[in-house]
This record gives sequence, structure tokens and C-alpha cells, in this order.
Amino acid sequence: MADHDRERDELHLKVIYAGPRGAGKSASLQAIARMATRHGRAVDPPQAAQAAGLVEHVQLQLGRVFGRHTAFAHVLALPAGGALAPTTRLLLRSADAVVFVADASPGRDRDNAQALEHLESALRREGRDLWSLPLAFQWNKRDLGDPSLGPADKPRLCRGRPFVSTRADRGDGVVTVFQRVCLPALRRAGEAHGLAPGARAAGSARPTAPAEAADPARPHVLGRLFERARAMFAR
Repeated sequence: MADHDRERDELHLKVIYAGPRGAGKSASLQAIARMATRHGRAVDPPQAAQAAGLVEHVQLQLGRVFGRHTAFAHVLALPAGGALAPTTRLLLRSADAVVFVADASPGRDRDNAQALEHLESALRREGRDLWSLPLAFQWNKRDLGDPSLGPADKPRLCRGRPFVSTRADRGDGVVTVFQRVCLPALRRAGEAHGLAPGARAAGSARPTAPAEAADPARPHVLGRLFERARAMFAR
């Protein structure tokens, strides 16, 4: 669950980027860092996207949410395959959202499927369910994929989840995918920590009834979040 710093009125989300080796996770973080820096949203310098070590990281300031709170996103690219280091396991245990970067290049279908299976298994070992988290699929290098596929064609591994074709090397579509997971993660964090209007009225516990019915003020809250997210990295 997202960390809530009550003294500073801050929410800190962890957004994990996973996928097969060479799919474009690093390029995606670099594109996000460039756009965030351009618009004054990067807390760390752009070089943070190429930090030393196995886990690449960039930190962003998303702006004000739920009144006076400032939201931050810690965006991290996990190494592909292999044994998971303790740090990586800790990140999986505490992840608030996941972006799976699939490689649309010819011949990578098996690699994509294996990487997704590995991610599911790794999360399961940490007591997490991938499909219960805010999750989006980034279908990267689509320009190198099958030209007969139209924009409505969705890879089977997505299982109906949000899916965006991207060119991470140019930054095309990268922020759109990030928003797809960041907004529901912010909503969950607000509910879990009692920051959303409905949650404050009922206490800090997560509502047992569907949130849409329990929190009539939510459309207004989410509307503000969406407006801020659209402007997050406006070109």
C-alpha cells in the first residue's frame, strides 16, 4: 500500500515496470524522466532513470490530491528474469501498481509470456495477486511488429486489461500508460488512508461495499485527479 507521511501530508506510490529483457522498460523510464523534467515534475534529476544497480528508478511529483496532500510516484524498472534480490522482492511486496512492458518485435511472444508468468509467480510468493493490482500493458516497439494488426487488436496476454501501443524510444504513449495505473493507485491510496471524502466519513478502513456506491463524491475527486493527470506531462 502507498506510504502516507502524515507530518508532511504526502502520499508515495510505487509503480513497478516489468517485462522481458530488451522490451523497453529503461527507455520508458527515461522518457518519463525527460517529460517530467521538462514540466518541473521530476524530483530526482533525469540521471535517476539510469541509477546504478539492478533496479532503475525515477521519482516524480504528481501534484496535489485529496485536498492538501502532495502525491509522489517512485517509478522502478525491475530486472528481467533470474533470481530476485531481496530489494526486488521488497518492491514487489509493496508495489501499488504495475506496468507490464511487452515487446511487439517479431518472435518475442514466448519471451513476453514467460516474463508475465515469472512476474505472476514472483508476486504470488510475496502474497500478492498481479491481477488485483492497478495493471496496464505497454505494447512497445509496435512499429516493428505485425503491420497487419490494427489498433484494436489486443495481445492475448493482456486478458482484457488496459493496453497501449508505444514507441518508448520516442516517448510516444508512455505517459498514457503511466496514467492508466497511477490514477487507480491514487484512488486506492486515498481510500486506504482515509483521505477521500467517503473514506473520511466512514473512517480509515477500506469500504466493504463497492466504492462507487459508498462514495458519491468520488466522481468529483476522480475528475480532479484526471484533470491533473492529463496536464501532468502535457507536451
